[in-house]
Amino acid sequence: MFSLLLNSTLFSLYNDYTTTNSIATFYFRTGPNLKGCPSVQTFNDGKVYGPCGVKYTSESKYWVAIKNAKNYCGKSILVNYNSKNKNSTKLKVMDECPGCYKDNHIDTSLDALVELTGSKEKACAINTGIPQVSWTFI
Repeated sequence: MFSLLLNSTLFSLYNDYTTTNSIATFYFRTGPNLKGCPSVQTFNDGKVYGPCGVKYTSESKYWVAIKNAKNYCGKSILVNYNSKNKNSTKLKVMDECPGCYKDNHIDTSLDALVELTGSKEKACAINTGIPQVSWTFI
């Protein structure tokens, strides 16, 4: 029974009408690496990636990876950064996030996360915590 419960929790689909509170991390970049942030790849190699079958380009800045992405390819989410200024940005689901199954966090481009949080220090969790966000499908 525990196995069934665990599997249904890990692989459940999102309720399209609720807000998910989680963290935001990054796994690729469209611009240059940022000093002080971990180096990440660009994927700009012409290969097809993920369940949505996409090729990353310099135009991929506003893409996001979530769990069960194959069920949401091309759908948009609105991400709100939990700060005083309530920054928000719209991202398009274009890839799978294997690490997102345990806590429903989202994986974005480094560029989009810097824009959302307002600084590379917050985006890269330099002397701060990992960015806390809320997001919903739009």
